[in-house]
Amino acid sequence: MLQGYGCDRNALAGSGRSIVCRYVGLLVAIVCVVVSGCETVSESGRQSQGDKILSSLSDLERQILIDKKVTRAEEQRALQIYTQCINDAGMQVVVDAHTSDKIGLDYVSVESAGESASDSSEKERARSACRNRIDAIDAVWVLQNAPTYEEIKLAESNLRKCVAHAGVKFDGEAGMDTVLAAIGEKLQRARGTGDLNADSDVAAAQECVRIYSDVAGKVPPPGLADALKKLK
Repeated sequence: MLQGYGCDRNALAGSGRSIVCRYVGLLVAIVCVVVSGCETVSESGRQSQGDKILSSLSDLERQILIDKKVTRAEEQRALQIYTQCINDAGMQVVVDAHTSDKIGLDYVSVESAGESASDSSEKERARSACRNRIDAIDAVWVLQNAPTYEEIKLAESNLRKCVAHAGVKFDGEAGMDTVLAAIGEKLQRARGTGDLNADSDVAAAQECVRIYSDVAGKVPPPGLADALKKLK
């Protein structure tokens, strides 16, 4: 799963950073988890991300994860609680129109109208508190619905072809980490020059990444499967 679900659209609105926040952050996470393969536990014995997520469960998480499974209805219930929590904090959850048929924290973002620098940190604390109430449920949901190896490889192949047509430059034999880095650089350059929403090639590259992320972007935290087995 990609941590830091969603972006604060109000804070990023009009700057083009929303695309970079969602997609460049996604690319970095995918390089780590899908392409390079992150260690689930370091040699020093520190907890994996999966261990950390399951180490402090809310009452709701403990109730739902008692059978170590998450049904679609349970995931929807968790998201409803998250949405209400966000609303109570004076913000709003927005569902991505491109993925309205899918559920999970990765497919929503948070808007907060009129947020100033003075209350930004307070809103961030509220967002984190809302996430912490259900993030373990969402993580297990992601684990259960993670893409297969074959699905990821097909998505990678399609991404290569798609971004090449969009003018992203990379060697044909380059590894996926190089391809993803090249896409990220193109989006970052476009943001810097103000062409993020005006350049047709950049728009096409964004769409390529969106399609790719719909398949390969949902990956569980490293170590979650083992942590779930140990959960009591």
